[in-house]
Order: sequence, then C-alpha cells, then structure tokens
Amino acid sequence: MLSKPKSSIFIRVFLLFGTLVLIITLFFAYMFIPMQKNAFNQIMYTQGETVSKSIVQASSDAIISKDFGFIVEHNVDVLKNNASIHYVLVSPKSWGKDLD
Repeated sequence: MLSKPKSSIFIRVFLLFGTLVLIITLFFAYMFIPMQKNAFNQIMYTQGETVSKSIVQASSDAIISKDFGFIVEHNVDVLKNNASIHYVLVSPKSWGKDLD
C-alpha cells in the first residue's frame, strides 16, 4: 500500500511540471515565431533592395548604350551568386521607339 501513494504523488508532480513546461514552451513559441518571421522578412527585403541597387548601377550604362549582352551576363552572374534569387527582370520604362 505504501508504494501506491508515492507513485500517485510522483505522477501528479510529473504531470504538473510537464504541463508547466508545455505551457511555457507554447507561450515562447507564440511570442517568438512572429518576431522571427518579421526579422526574416526584413532581412530578405534588405537583401533584395541591395541586389536591385547593384543591378541598376551596373546596368544603367548598358541600357543607355543598348548593350543587352552585358545586362544578360551581369544578371546571370547575380543569379549564380545569390541562390535565393530565382529570376531577374530588367526593362526600360518606355518600351517602344527608344529601342529601335
């Protein structure tokens, strides 16, 4: 008979601590996952902005001189160096008589 009360006290304490650990873990997950998501989005936005500025600086003279081969080669290099970028689209603001 003595082993049963010790066992039930142990189980109750174990379940209490297990429940507290689960509640604390869920609370921190609920708090930190949105913060991590926002930080990740900010990092990706900053990286995209930096890469787009470098493409604009490198390609602006080539667009004016209509050196489309340089633009393609430069963008292929950018895609090779940045695995997180899937595609690059470069187009002039006025697509028509200016390119003839």
